[in-house]
Amino acid sequence: MTQESIYLLPGRGRQLTEGLGSELIRRGYSLRGRDLESEFGKYPFEKQLEIVREDLANYCWSDSSKVIAISFGAYLFLQAQAEISPYIGRVLLLSPIIGEVINLELGRYFIPPQSKRIELMTSQGLYPIPKQLEIHVGEKDWQCPIEVMKEIALQWKVKLSVVPEQEHRLNEQYVGKILDSWL
Repeated sequence: MTQESIYLLPGRGRQLTEGLGSELIRRGYSLRGRDLESEFGKYPFEKQLEIVREDLANYCWSDSSKVIAISFGAYLFLQAQAEISPYIGRVLLLSPIIGEVINLELGRYFIPPQSKRIELMTSQGLYPIPKQLEIHVGEKDWQCPIEVMKEIALQWKVKLSVVPEQEHRLNEQYVGKILDSWL
């Protein structure tokens, strides 16, 4: 019997087999995807996007395919998705980074490559929205501004769950419940 595979893009500082990856393995799934801290993470941004697009096309382009992407891994997925047809499998984004964030109150900022692209394509009606997309973000996540995420989810017509009192890293109990229903 072949194990069901999930394409996982963890956040920065994580490997496929850590955190959520280890929980997916415990649940009997095999993992495909990319460690952002491996050799892959050293490639230029455009090369990373090219690899993710190739992975999706070659390994998980079917109605039954599943992609889970977290934080900057979600940003990579969304940027790669911007250049291909709408993804036909199921996609779960946890605490996605969607572009530039400047939080003066906290004195923090993050400006990833192509930081305006997702919002711009969305506002122009050009973003190729995955067919089956679900997004979860913490109410206090400074890296994913809630109002911006709500507007994008509204325009994309996708399910967005805002988790009360949670920050960028959603707690394990909540994520476990998501997996129980999503998988």
